[in-house]
Amino acid sequence: CKCAWGYRCYNGDEPGCASFQMPKDDKFFLPGIASFKCRMASNHCAKNGAAEFADEDGDCLCKVGKCWTKVANGQTPGCINSGEKRSKWRFSQKCENCECL
Repeated sequence: CKCAWGYRCYNGDEPGCASFQMPKDDKFFLPGIASFKCRMASNHCAKNGAAEFADEDGDCLCKVGKCWTKVANGQTPGCINSGEKRSKWRFSQKCENCECL
């Protein structure tokens, strides 16, 4: 079995579930075990061409295209992130107007 986009598998309150691939898997889990549950991960990224989960800095990485920020009259290149400058490929997980195009 597999958890949906943005969800991680938990064994009770502990992250990670046994799967055919590994003993503590974030996405896949063995069927029929009642304590295995998929929960929305706190560090999930929006499903817009980005990696599924944010890195340790709270940034999401564009896997497809470059990062653009929606503005009133269209879009502007680059996005806010944990660094000081706008990025073409990384955006803060908290950015609501960022997308990968």
